[in-house]
Amino acid sequence: MLRQSSKLIKSVASKNLRITSLQTRFYASATSEHVISIKDDDHFIKHLKETTKPFIIDVYADWCGPCKMLGPILQNVVTEHNGKIELVTINSDNLPDLAGELGVEALPTLFFVQPGGKFVYRHVGFADKSNIQSLVKKHLLEGQ
Repeated sequence: MLRQSSKLIKSVASKNLRITSLQTRFYASATSEHVISIKDDDHFIKHLKETTKPFIIDVYADWCGPCKMLGPILQNVVTEHNGKIELVTINSDNLPDLAGELGVEALPTLFFVQPGGKFVYRHVGFADKSNIQSLVKKHLLEGQ
């Protein structure tokens, strides 16, 4: 019985890894020209200095359920704004030092950033589309 349970656990774990891998690939492949996936600290600093658009930073992890739900919502909101804002994604498992420097203690964490790297708002946890739209309007597009 113990061997059968062990095989079942390994089988389920294997399937979950494949599902997580597919979800990660979908998130990465669903990126558009307005979604930037940060590769390292230098890439992040360069984007902060050079961007001319306001943007949302999404600090997430592949294993985080709320992150998986929030990612497509963020992409949808960014797409709806037709290039007025960008989405910058940071995988906290791949870049733990950067996440730490940003003060991330829980996932998902969003930062709303004006051009020139001015951080104007931080949101921790899941938010539905209407909340994200309100935050974008208030913190990124107000006055435009």
